[in-house]
Amino acid sequence: MMEHDDGFSFGIGAFETMLVHDGRCIMFVRHMDRLRRALESLGVGNRVDLRMLEDEVSDGHLDGRVLKVEVSERNVVISDRPVPYSDGDYARGFRLRIPEVRRNESSPFTYMKSLQYGDSIMEKRKAKADGFDEPLFLNCRGEICEGATTNIFFSKGGRLYTPEKGCGLLPGTVRSYVMEKFGAEEGVFFPEDLRGFDGCFVTNSVLGIMPVASIDGVGFHDRSLCDGIRKTYLRDVEDGL
Repeated sequence: MMEHDDGFSFGIGAFETMLVHDGRCIMFVRHMDRLRRALESLGVGNRVDLRMLEDEVSDGHLDGRVLKVEVSERNVVISDRPVPYSDGDYARGFRLRIPEVRRNESSPFTYMKSLQYGDSIMEKRKAKADGFDEPLFLNCRGEICEGATTNIFFSKGGRLYTPEKGCGLLPGTVRSYVMEKFGAEEGVFFPEDLRGFDGCFVTNSVLGIMPVASIDGVGFHDRSLCDGIRKTYLRDVEDGL
């Protein structure tokens, strides 16, 4: 039974979501390191039994599902759910839109996977209801930062670009993988810069690498770099990433 604490009352806690594959959580160490850092920043002394988590998925019964770990001062909640993305999503590519709600680049909660995720979830639901797949947030300065649950990359002339962390984004595990493996130039980008890019994709630990077809009607037609990166990522996952 869950206990009432500051996680319930004020969102003082953190979580991680991981894709289970072949009896293990993909990029498990990265996820647990990020969770630990978030809990330390929040002053939450509770910890997760990592061996217990590994045992939970080792028999393969959760393969192909999403494992979520939520931690507050008095609670550790573990749940699982199906992956919501289909082959058709990757073939079509995501449609994004920029909402009126802004990311607060000055808030420490922006840079961690805290339990304060209301803005993201509400805007994602609104976007889905209007036929879009994901909102793309701007920060208070009008700079592009991240999606509700994703990081974003742009491509042009075979090179990758992505908003810098200071724009107000959570550095995702797959974002880190892409930057380490392929390199990407971090910078500050505005909505008016979108037409200058040929390709675009978003990343997170559940969807991996997802092509973006359009943002507010601006289309991206070159998927060659995205497709190559996704192919390498899927191969690395099979090899034990």
